[in-house]
Amino acid sequence: MNSLIPVYRPDGRLFERVSPAQFARQEASGTYATVVRRRKRLVCRAILRGSPDDPTSPALSTYQGSRFVFREKLESGLHCWKLKTPDVMFLEARDRAA
Repeated sequence: MNSLIPVYRPDGRLFERVSPAQFARQEASGTYATVVRRRKRLVCRAILRGSPDDPTSPALSTYQGSRFVFREKLESGLHCWKLKTPDVMFLEARDRAA
């Protein structure tokens, strides 16, 4: 069984895997912000403490964009309102043009 403990950066990316002895030393020094343990006190994973100088990761909405509402004409001739992200609208426009 692999007894190495995964350590993650504050943004959620894997930093490294450490041995239980190394983990105990780092935990005593206050390196970790969060330590996740199982019921029997076994350590599953740890998350490093971030510093104020670390850049914060952008919000998920930055990548997804904002939602736009537009009227869509159905084949029956009726209109309906639909929510779509800009990326989806651009992809659909590109597919129609091709």
